[in-house]
Amino acid sequence: MGNVAFSEPVRFLSDAQREQLSGFPAELDGEALDRFFTLSDADLAEVRRRHGDSNRLGWALQLCGQRMLGFCPDDMTTVPAVALRFLARQLDVDPGVLASYGVHAQTRTDHLAQVKSYLGFPSATLADLERLGGWLAAEAMAQDWPIVLFHLACRPPVPAAPGPPAHPLAGDH
Repeated sequence: MGNVAFSEPVRFLSDAQREQLSGFPAELDGEALDRFFTLSDADLAEVRRRHGDSNRLGWALQLCGQRMLGFCPDDMTTVPAVALRFLARQLDVDPGVLASYGVHAQTRTDHLAQVKSYLGFPSATLADLERLGGWLAAEAMAQDWPIVLFHLACRPPVPAAPGPPAHPLAGDH
């Protein structure tokens, strides 16, 4: 059996890019506030099912993060102050209560599952992840830059249409 050489993983994002992609944008304009941080009547009814101001604000922020980013940043205190005030005003709570949200990690985990269920976001199955891995491996043969694969994998799934590349999680399941 011959020698197998292992190489270091390719690092294709700078620290600044990684930070930018893992959190809220530093600034939000009025359109982004209206689009992602305005709560509907149904949203407000769902938020009000939570006990305590910090839980209501935290849950609502996870909801808005999921809508805007497709995830909610680990450090929710990085939300732009204007967005936090905008959301808190709709809930009639003090924005400062966010500091006491998620003292117990399980609270945030439970809330994330509730938010995803409320939004109808399915969790990826093992079969989904295997399909994604196979698709990325095939795409890697055609791409010179890892960042291209990253962007292809992160784009939202769309229904299959004629012409490559179809997103591996698109379609029925």
